[in-house]
Amino acid sequence: MSQSTPFQAGRPVVLRGGTVLPMDRARRVLSDTDVLVTGTGSPRSARGSPCPMGPRRSTRPTAS
Repeated sequence: MSQSTPFQAGRPVVLRGGTVLPMDRARRVLSDTDVLVTGTGSPRSARGSPCPMGPRRSTRPTAS
């Protein structure tokens, strides 16, 4: 079961712990990576980065 969380339009979103395919010439695969989507420009990614919006965060649903 998934649960939706309403949030404001234009608010940055952090996707945590995903697999990122950067589409570069090296064809890297970045596992357990966080992605910050702000709606302006390209998303930013990093491993274990602090959340810039404060303590509120959403987690991935777990299998039951």
